[in-house]
Amino acid sequence: MRCVGYRQVWEAFQNTELSAHVHQAQSAKIIQKIQDTGIAATRQLAKRQLTWLRGMPERWVEACDAPGLAERVETRVAGVWG
Repeated sequence: MRCVGYRQVWEAFQNTELSAHVHQAQSAKIIQKIQDTGIAATRQLAKRQLTWLRGMPERWVEACDAPGLAERVETRVAGVWG
């Protein structure tokens, strides 16, 4: 499993003896650990993606909340594929 989130849940199930008699406090700790490791894995993935993107000299960067963004994207795409 290579997806962020699934791996953390899978590892928690493998490393924890889960049964019908798991106490609520124990299950809360398991859920918290899954959340914490999932958040950390998501941050690590984002850092790797940014590193990968920085290595692309042809990249075009725009602020996602910039005014007129849609028009600039349309113009750029039309210039490349139009």
